[in-house]
Amino acid sequence: YSHIIGVDDELWDIVEEGVQFQNMDGDSIVSTANRKLFTEDQKKQYKKHHKVMSILTKSISHSEFLKNSNKSSAKFIWDSLCSTYEGNEQVQEAKANL
Repeated sequence: YSHIIGVDDELWDIVEEGVQFQNMDGDSIVSTANRKLFTEDQKKQYKKHHKVMSILTKSISHSEFLKNSNKSSAKFIWDSLCSTYEGNEQVQEAKANL
């Protein structure tokens, strides 16, 4: 969190909320032709999305990277890491009860 906020305070919003671009396919990928149609603001948001994905993938081990390499959005990667290390709601509740 601190590292991402330190790089750019808007990046954490992308991690928590995710991004949605026009004509994004099911794997959160935008074709080159559709990227060329982006407005300047959309281009900046797209670049920030990939910047935070880069930070996340560079911050995890190789084995974690392999588990998340098919995830094409920062939110998916973050949610996967949270699920792995914090557990789902049942696991968290069990930990709290202990």
